[in-house]
Amino acid sequence: MCEDFLFVYGKLRQHFDSEISRLFFNHARNVGPALFQGRLYQIAHYPGAVPSDDPQEQIVGHLLALPTEEPLWRAIDEYEGIGPDFSEPFEYERCKMPVSLEDGTQVEAWLYIYRHDLSNSDRIPHGDYFRFLQVAPL
Repeated sequence: MCEDFLFVYGKLRQHFDSEISRLFFNHARNVGPALFQGRLYQIAHYPGAVPSDDPQEQIVGHLLALPTEEPLWRAIDEYEGIGPDFSEPFEYERCKMPVSLEDGTQVEAWLYIYRHDLSNSDRIPHGDYFRFLQVAPL
């Protein structure tokens, strides 16, 4: 079976008890904690990630492996507001980017990059949305 990696950094992470996160963790192979070189922002009641050229800027997340042909990919696109039922420009774009595992291994993984203006959004400097919510719950 062919698999693709998915890096999740927001409410799809294992720490969040939601129907959609349970769906992914019940139907995906749990690879483990991972980091993405980027900046994390609080958009509304959810986060948005953008890539960064600075290796010090890291987003904390989790890596999952999903079957390539799995309908879960359609479900996550819909969850992120991408697809024919949504009007463009989409808030997010699913992109394949390098992420690092705890042991330093780099893999290419799909993740959702925020595409809209961030000038009025608060940056989460430590890059960990779970930690941010523990400090500032919504």
